[in-house]
Amino acid sequence: MKNQFIVVLIIVCLIGCRKEPQFSTATFQTRNGWGYTIAINKKVVIKQSIIPTVVGNQSFVTKKEALKTAAVVLRKLKRFGNPTLTKNEIDSLQITYQHE
Repeated sequence: MKNQFIVVLIIVCLIGCRKEPQFSTATFQTRNGWGYTIAINKKVVIKQSIIPTVVGNQSFVTKKEALKTAAVVLRKLKRFGNPTLTKNEIDSLQITYQHE
C-alpha cells in the first residue's frame, strides 16, 4: 500500500511539475526597418526580418507593425502550431509595404 502511494505521488508530481511553454516576442532593427522574433522558453524559434508573403525583401516600416504581426503569428502558433500568414492577413493588419 505504501509503495502504491509513493508511485501515485511521483506521478502526480511529474504531471503537476510540467511547465507550460513560455512564449515571448521582441523586435529588432534591420537595415531598412524592423523585424521580430518569437521565442519559446527563451529559445528563438522564429526570426522574421522581412514582411512575410510580400514580394521583395521588405522590412516592417515601424516597430509597431512588426509587433502587431508577431502577435498574430504567436496566436496562430499557440492555437494551430502553424504560424504561416497569408497576404490577406498582412493586408488586414494594415502593414505598410510597396506593392509591385
